[in-house]
Amino acid sequence: HVFNLMVEKIRTQIDEIQREQALVAETEIKAMQSQINTHFLYNVLETIKMQAELNDQEDITKSITTLGKMMRYCLYWRNHRVTIKEELEYARSYVYLLNLRNDYSIHLDTDIEEAFLEFEIPKMVLQPIIENAFFYAIEPLGCDAVIKISTFIDENNVSYLCVRDFGPGIARQDLENLIAALQNDEEMQTKGHIGLKNIQQRLVMFYGNAFSLKIISTEGEGLEVQIPIKRTFEDD
Repeated sequence: HVFNLMVEKIRTQIDEIQREQALVAETEIKAMQSQINTHFLYNVLETIKMQAELNDQEDITKSITTLGKMMRYCLYWRNHRVTIKEELEYARSYVYLLNLRNDYSIHLDTDIEEAFLEFEIPKMVLQPIIENAFFYAIEPLGCDAVIKISTFIDENNVSYLCVRDFGPGIARQDLENLIAALQNDEEMQTKGHIGLKNIQQRLVMFYGNAFSLKIISTEGEGLEVQIPIKRTFEDD
């Protein structure tokens, strides 16, 4: 009886190993396909860029160069952590491309102390917040606007990376509902909320449960998202 149980257990483990190997193989194939598609897009962009340069189209060349930099940054996920300096460069590229499509200008105002630039943060935490600011605070008004990115240290010696818009803000009840939804395990449906939820989940994954987004808003005075950060992921 014991022997039969052992055989059955071994058979179950073999089945599990086979399923895991099949999953790994499938993942590797998808990763390879993604890599091929990425290289293809890079090559096409470089070809278009070369055509623009040959025809002295400097604006088009700059736009394609910026888009290429953004693609390399957001599609290369071998490293999930970046410095604030790297994330800011991507944010500037994103705002530059936003300005291409509008007849008004978005200015990215940065007020970040030098010491913060080498802090490591989860990749792609600024762009979703900037995108929310654009869709909910800037685009509805359709006029020149400012998005401010800054850093500060609070009274508990916790460092924050902040993104603020100067739009209409949100009502107090809506703000409370948003904060509650971020702390809830259930999936969020609103596009902007999904982006914030994803940032919150990755903050916990990289830093720990003590790190939570703070959202501050007053109607008529804009909205600010405060992201808790620390120098490296290995710090206590």
